[in-house]
Amino acid sequence: MLYQSSSIMLLLTLVFALSFNPITNTVEKGDEHSSLSGVVFDAAEEVPVEGAEVTLNDHSATTDEEGMFSIGELEEGTHSLTVEHENYEAYETEVTLEEKEEKSIEIALQPVEE
Repeated sequence: MLYQSSSIMLLLTLVFALSFNPITNTVEKGDEHSSLSGVVFDAAEEVPVEGAEVTLNDHSATTDEEGMFSIGELEEGTHSLTVEHENYEAYETEVTLEEKEEKSIEIALQPVEE
């Protein structure tokens, strides 16, 4: 019985030690980058806009079928944001990011009048 409980204790200690391995469970120290994510939607119909090109300085992303986008590895500061899609008027604004900030925004695009 003593042998069995010692084996169980050793196994639990091993599992616990491996679950907190500093190599696999660390966040990179010194990563000062921020990120911007959000959704782009049609201002008139209030539906997601798929395929819009979202550009923040020299970074860009394309919205998915839900109008969602995400841009990472951004420096803190004020950035120029543009959103373009062939069926909508271009959207431009400035976005300010703090150090290590994960900002989320909503963008309403106006349909191009035909």
